[in-house]
Amino acid sequence: MEIDFSNITPLDLRILNHLRKNSVTDEWEPLYDYLVNNFNTDPEDIQKIILIYSDVKNENIDFKNVNDIHIPSIDYSSYDEERLAFAEFIDVDPVFVKPFATYLSNLTSFKVLIPSIGYGTRYVYYVGDTYAVHSEAVMKIREKLDEEGWDFFSYSFLVDYVEINRQYLDYNVTEIAKQEYEYGISKFKSKIDVELKENLLKNIDKYDEYEDLKHTFDELTETKKEIDKTFLGLDNDINKLQKEKRIIEIEIERLSDITDYGDDEDSYSTEFEVELEDLENKLNKIENRLEEVEYEYNQHYKDYDSLVDELEDVTEDLSKYEGDNFEKLYMTIRKEKLKEDYSYDIEGYVDELGLTLGEAISDNILIVDEEYIISEAIEKDGPEYFIGDLTKDVFIYNGEEYYVLW
Repeated sequence: MEIDFSNITPLDLRILNHLRKNSVTDEWEPLYDYLVNNFNTDPEDIQKIILIYSDVKNENIDFKNVNDIHIPSIDYSSYDEERLAFAEFIDVDPVFVKPFATYLSNLTSFKVLIPSIGYGTRYVYYVGDTYAVHSEAVMKIREKLDEEGWDFFSYSFLVDYVEINRQYLDYNVTEIAKQEYEYGISKFKSKIDVELKENLLKNIDKYDEYEDLKHTFDELTETKKEIDKTFLGLDNDINKLQKEKRIIEIEIERLSDITDYGDDEDSYSTEFEVELEDLENKLNKIENRLEEVEYEYNQHYKDYDSLVDELEDVTEDLSKYEGDNFEKLYMTIRKEKLKEDYSYDIEGYVDELGLTLGEAISDNILIVDEEYIISEAIEKDGPEYFIGDLTKDVFIYNGEEYYVLW
């Protein structure tokens, strides 16, 4: 707003005359307060009166005659765009907006020399277009990052913009898996504590499989023991039957020889016929029983072969969970699982490494798009927050968007 001095009203003259007669100070701020407190006057007229009354060329006039008044001459062409824009926004003449040197390099700083609605004289106001304000916020963020590191940003904000650096991930998960495994091994040589081993197995989702294998191994081992006992019993039965068979065969052979070579064939034939018949019957029974036992033995043997093969397979599978084999299995599976888990749990990853998110970024374990995250931070919290946790207003001047911060 620029003051129109072409219309000095009788009321203006009366007020000016009153000020001179009462020797009111011509300092702008107390003069403004005096006018506001004593006269119900339009803000633009108050500014006009202040500028006329404080003009050095009007120092010795009584303001009774308008023709005696010297009209202040203000060269607005020397004022920069930010000054003109801010003055218009707060509805004061640009002369009442004074440039003020501050630490902000991208923004123009001002003090207001007379109070305005919502804008007091005790504040410094920073004015700039959108580009200048954004540039200032970027510069302040970079300064903070240099001083405090990436933990300058809150965890809840930062975590959404970080990614795992795959270049270091394989090494880190290898070290983590190795530490887990070494911790899980007890102090007993080549032995692993049961509970700790269970934890290791759960880490690689192999606990249920391992327990099933152990259960199967125990069942097969017990079955094998029972079959071994059965074999022993059948072997004894077969041996006993074979002995009995041989004894009967020998007796039959003996009696048959007597019958064939005796002096009185009819007498002897009749004499041993019943006994031979009994022996033949016994022999048939023994042979039948022997055949049954041998058949049973052979059937068990078929089952036994299958059981032994299965037990060997289970024993081989269990060997993967012992000694060096288990370490190799654990490291292979655990590394891949950690990679997958950490891709969804970056917090868990950096916690395991004993780092904050900011430290992990500084160590290149996590990566961020610096330009993007700074822009996102400014978009989220506003440039005024990073410039100095300030209050802001936004206005348009000559079609350009400006910020005023204080």
